[in-house]
Amino acid sequence: AVKAAKTRLKFYKKRDEEKERTDVARNDFESLVYAVRSWLREDENETFVAEEEREEKIEYLNEMEEWLYDDGADANFTVLEGKTKDLTKSYEQYTNRKTLHENLDAIVETTRNSIQRVNEKVAVLQVDEKKAHIADEEWQDILDTASDVSKWLDDAVEKQSAQAKHEEPTFDEAEMNKKVNKLTKLFQKVTYLRSEE
Repeated sequence: AVKAAKTRLKFYKKRDEEKERTDVARNDFESLVYAVRSWLREDENETFVAEEEREEKIEYLNEMEEWLYDDGADANFTVLEGKTKDLTKSYEQYTNRKTLHENLDAIVETTRNSIQRVNEKVAVLQVDEKKAHIADEEWQDILDTASDVSKWLDDAVEKQSAQAKHEEPTFDEAEMNKKVNKLTKLFQKVTYLRSEE
C-alpha cells in the first residue's frame, strides 16, 4: 500500500509539473505571437521584411492564435516550446536586420577609429628610443595587418550597402571583431609583451 501510494504521488507530481510547464509554454507562445505580429505591423519595421513574407507571417500568426484555442488547446509543452523556438528564430532574424542597419554607421566609425589609433601609436612609438629594440619588420607587420582590416571593412560595407534592408545582411560583425582583436593582440605583443634584448 505504501509503495502504491508513493507511485501515485510521483504520478501526480509529474502531472502537475508538466501542466505547469505547459501553461508557461502556452503563455510564452501566445505572448510571442502578439509581439511579433505587432512588430510586423509597425510602419518603421516595414522595410526590414519583404512585403510578401510579412503578409505570410502575419497570416501564420493569425492561424497560430486560433490554433491555441482550437486544435492546440490540448497541446503539451513540447509542441508549444518547439513553436516558440521556431518563431523566436524568425523574430530575431527580423530584429537583427533592423539593429544592424540602425547601428552600422556607428559600428564602422568605431572600428575605423580603432584602426586609426593603432596606426597613430605605431608612428609615435617607432621613434621612441625605449622601443628601439623593435625591428622595422615588426612595425610593418602591424601596419600591414591594420591595412588588411581596413580593406576588409571597406569591402564589407560596400557589399552591405548594395543590399536591400529586407535581405539577410552580409556584414559579419563577429568576423570584424575577430579581425580587430587580432590587430590589437599583435600590437600588444610587439609593443608591450616583447622584452628588450
